[in-house]
Amino acid sequence: MIKRRNILQITAGVGACLSFGAVSQAAEPGALTVVAAWPEGGPSTYFANVVAKSLGAAGFKVAIQYGADPISAARTVVEAGPAGDALFVGPIWDILRLDPSQGQKLAPVAKLIDGFSTALVVSEASPIKSWGDFEAAAKSRKLRGGVRARNDAWGITFGILEKRPGFIPFEDVKVGSALRLVDVVATGKADFATIGTPTFLDTQKNKPSLRPILTFGGERNNDVAVPTLREQSGDRELAYTSSYGVFAAQRIQPDKIKTLTATLIKLDQDADAIKEAAARYYKLHVSGPDVVIETMKREERVMKAFGG
Repeated sequence: MIKRRNILQITAGVGACLSFGAVSQAAEPGALTVVAAWPEGGPSTYFANVVAKSLGAAGFKVAIQYGADPISAARTVVEAGPAGDALFVGPIWDILRLDPSQGQKLAPVAKLIDGFSTALVVSEASPIKSWGDFEAAAKSRKLRGGVRARNDAWGITFGILEKRPGFIPFEDVKVGSALRLVDVVATGKADFATIGTPTFLDTQKNKPSLRPILTFGGERNNDVAVPTLREQSGDRELAYTSSYGVFAAQRIQPDKIKTLTATLIKLDQDADAIKEAAARYYKLHVSGPDVVIETMKREERVMKAFGG
C-alpha cells in the first residue's frame, strides 16, 4: 500500500542548505551527487544524466549514482550529511509513495518534462494482437505480468488493468529495472507488461520485439498506432501520464534552490538537449517548484482514484 502525505508538507522544503560535497565513493571531493531513482537503464538514468550535464556545464562538480529503487535513492539524498549533498531524479509519483519520514525531508527543485503515457505491450510472437484479444485472455486465464512494483509510476497502470470487469488477477513477474521489463516480455517469461511509452519506442528502434496493445494517456500517442484505454473502455477517468522531477534535501537555502532551478530551466533554451530528448520520445519542458507541487496534487488525486 502506498503511504501518502500532505502536499503542504513538501512546500516548506522550497525555503529550507545545500553544500556541494562528495556523497558516494565515486564522487570527487566537493561534487554534487545526482541520484537516479531506479537502476541504470531506464528513464531515471536518462534524466539523471540530463541534470548532471546541465549542472556540470554551469560549473558544479557532479557525480551520478543509481538507486536500487526510489526508497534507497531518496535515503541517499535525505541522509547526505556534512560530507556533501545529493539530488533525487525520478518519477514524481515515487516521491509521493515514500514513507513520510523520508518524503517530508525532500524539497522540489524542478519538473523536467511534460508527462508521458504508459503502454500495454506483449511480445511480437504473442497470439494477443488487440485489446479484444487481451480482454479475452485475461478473462480466461491468469496472465503473467512483468512489473517492477505494483505501486510505482508504471505499476499503477498494471493495477488499473487488473481491475477491469471479469479479469482474473494477474501473476506478477517481478523485475528490477525498465530494461528487464522489456526483456521478460520479449522472451516470453511474462505475457505482458506496462512500460513507459518512450521506453517502449526507444528499445524497439533497431530490433522490434514487442507489440503495443494500447496506451494509458488522455489522448493517443502519435508515435504509437494504438488506441487508449480511455477509448476502449469508454471511461474518461481512465488516463494517467508519468512526470519526472528533481528533489533535494529539505534543508536547502532559498537562494541555492533558486540557483539549481534557474540552471535547469535553461534547458528549455538548449536546442541540443531538446533535440536529444525528442530522439528518445520525451518532450523536455523544465518548470520550477510550484509546478512540481501542482503535479504532486494531481498525482495524489490519481492515487486516491485508483487505490494507490
